[in-house]
Amino acid sequence: MKRLKTISIFIFSFFCLCLGFSLALIISIYNHELYHYPPNVYGLIDFEGCDINKERSHSMNMTGQWEFYYNRWIITDEDEGQMDAYIQIPGKWTGLKVNGKTLGREGYASYKTTLINIPKGTRLMPTYQSGGGDSAYRVYYNKTLVGYTGTASKELKETKNGYKMDFDFFYEVPDDGIVEVVIEVGMNRHGGITQMPGVITDGYSGYFQVFVSFFPSFVLGLIFFSALIGVCINYSYRTLGDRFSIFGMMILLLIHYLFSIDMINLLRNLNIRTNLYVFQSLSFLSYILLLRQLAGYVFRIKEIEHLKLYHKIYSFIGIPIFILDFCLIGTNFQWISWVILFLCTLPYYIGLAAGVVHNRKQSPYFFILFSVILDMGIVEMMDISEMILYSSYGYEAVFCTILMSIVFFLYFSRIKDLNKGEVEHILFKQEILREQIKPHFIFNSLNAIKNLYHKNISDGDEAMIRFSKHLRTNVDALDHDMISFEDELVNIINYVELENVRLDKPFTLLLDIQFQEFLVPVLSLQPLVENAIKYSRVNEKEDGYIQVIAYKKENLIYIIVADNGVGFDPTEIPTTSKGISNLKERFSLMLDANVSIESKSLEGTKITIVFKENFNENNRSR
Repeated sequence: MKRLKTISIFIFSFFCLCLGFSLALIISIYNHELYHYPPNVYGLIDFEGCDINKERSHSMNMTGQWEFYYNRWIITDEDEGQMDAYIQIPGKWTGLKVNGKTLGREGYASYKTTLINIPKGTRLMPTYQSGGGDSAYRVYYNKTLVGYTGTASKELKETKNGYKMDFDFFYEVPDDGIVEVVIEVGMNRHGGITQMPGVITDGYSGYFQVFVSFFPSFVLGLIFFSALIGVCINYSYRTLGDRFSIFGMMILLLIHYLFSIDMINLLRNLNIRTNLYVFQSLSFLSYILLLRQLAGYVFRIKEIEHLKLYHKIYSFIGIPIFILDFCLIGTNFQWISWVILFLCTLPYYIGLAAGVVHNRKQSPYFFILFSVILDMGIVEMMDISEMILYSSYGYEAVFCTILMSIVFFLYFSRIKDLNKGEVEHILFKQEILREQIKPHFIFNSLNAIKNLYHKNISDGDEAMIRFSKHLRTNVDALDHDMISFEDELVNIINYVELENVRLDKPFTLLLDIQFQEFLVPVLSLQPLVENAIKYSRVNEKEDGYIQVIAYKKENLIYIIVADNGVGFDPTEIPTTSKGISNLKERFSLMLDANVSIESKSLEGTKITIVFKENFNENNRSR
């Protein structure tokens, strides 16, 4: 059953990882077949046999091979010379060889293709944006200006980029059914057309375009509202914000979407000026931070704790990768920075996959979350590198909606666990109280104190004082979650002294306290000492001892409870034993601590508790 569950998780994660970019590739490769319009082959689009008036054909993309004229305006300047090359649209001229010269990013150009066999009288209008809108251009049908955006110029300073297509009328196809389409692009620095030029008929309703235009606004509002709910929840759960950094993912997801291609188009639909490269750069930076936040969290919850050294390195990897991406932005090699980032993140992905195999509690959820985030990044990389036909516009909205749903699921699951943990903690304290104040313990202690009074009144008084303090500590346990380590240590000393009064052969309590300015869960260490007395049989040895050690190293606090008793094999602890599991759960809940047990037969037992000092400081307010 577990094997089937593991296989199902891997299949679903692989589906999440591949769905986005696979869909983008399929649509790109089979674009014309899916939408039933002819391809652009060597500057010619033949509409013979294509019913352009079908509802599905009211909007058509003219992607494919266009005639290309570099630094030439063939309509404005009446340039009738030969073309320089064929060029694929969408695509950049950067790196293209023209007359033995390799073109750079800067320049202006003309693109031309011819539509044939269009039904006479069909009314056409262009739909087109260049470089995500960072261009100025003019569109001509049979040398008639039918649309434009911005102010195109051969000088960069005089070129004013536009955002949306401006047009005054539909162009009516002449009797011969031929329309020569020319796009003149003004001087720019992004290397040409990176979006799809298209044509629509007067039968185009535009409902889908309206939906696409407003969908990003809806998703933005959804993510913002979700983040607002997260803020309110964090305010209600004071400790949640310190311990549950998934909230940070929610905020970073919002920031990432604010700089996505969806927001660029939304802002431009509102006639708000944007800079494509600035948005791309900030989007990549927020993506790095999003991956870093997720990696940091799965490391903190000990799903991939074996990557400790690599995690320290990964914390600084994002800086050089971002600098590299900033240097490559707008070039044909920008994909390199994305690939390096994916490769650097791969160890976490593999680590979570191993966690799924080993049935770690939270690994499946974060493995799926990583898959979706990586898929989103791959689609963005393919869009920037022009590996796919369509822009990632709309993909971001879908991805972010899915991611927000997963994050919210994890968020509320964690809240549920915290609530459950708090209830269990209260029950655990009550159970401790019942365990500690046992009738036989009280009877044995009082009987031992009575015998002590017969021997020495002052010793009996001292034992009675220790007994009353010990009872008071146990009773007060219901009113406190955390107490100082010093108070817990005093309670241990009182307990050990009471036990030594009644034992025939007393044992020694050794203290090595180098640091004690911290808090521990109330009555959390005494059960360890009690178990050592009960099971290790240190009182039966001549030199039997129990040792309590506390020290701080760097930002970590160490508490060690050790004995030189009979020991045991930790691997043989029965699954029905709740003592050890309760101990680990309580320290994990209250201190986010790691508890390890070392024991060897006839050599003794050592229990080590490790937690961060700053986490302990956060609990002082509890």
